[in-house]
Amino acid sequence: MIAIVIILSILFVFFVLLCLPVGASIQYREQFSVDLLYAGMHFRLGKKKKEKPVAEKQESDEPPVPEKKEKKDNFLMQYYRRHGLADSLEKGKELFQQILKKVGRFIKKIKIRHLRFSLSVATEDAAQTAVTYGQICSVVYPLYAFLKQQLNCKEQQFDISADFESVKSSVFFAADITAKPITLILTALAVLKIVLSFKREIKNQEDAN
Repeated sequence: MIAIVIILSILFVFFVLLCLPVGASIQYREQFSVDLLYAGMHFRLGKKKKEKPVAEKQESDEPPVPEKKEKKDNFLMQYYRRHGLADSLEKGKELFQQILKKVGRFIKKIKIRHLRFSLSVATEDAAQTAVTYGQICSVVYPLYAFLKQQLNCKEQQFDISADFESVKSSVFFAADITAKPITLILTALAVLKIVLSFKREIKNQEDAN
């Protein structure tokens, strides 16, 4: 009997913790930074590492250390390298729409105090920048209009611009959200299931061609 009471008590505490709201401040500019506030505790994820000074190379008889292998691109980036920007944007749009349709009920439970997204499109050629900018806008803005209907957001800023003076595109994203852990977990699981299914679908299509 005592064992049952202990187990039920643990489950109850676990359930309460899952229902306590989590506050998160998310920011992306070249790398992610996340500040979490949960049950009165503060956590910081993605803190920038301090760069160590480069030491002068010294001659040594020791064998050279093998270089680390580069990280493998995700399946969307691999698709982009094989099929180009236009097809990749359409595939990304299709995936995003599937995600919103499946997790829309969870997204509405996530309170967003502030949302900001800024994309500056740039390439080495001005004409190509204009073409790329047009392709991105034709896909992203309709998705954003659909996303606005799903979001529980007080303030949002969304901007895509063409930068003819730079040679590299830049992205900035920031959001302040509040949600229950159980909502975030269910949302993450649903998104993961959709992404894995979509990945298999793309692989099967390419294997058939």
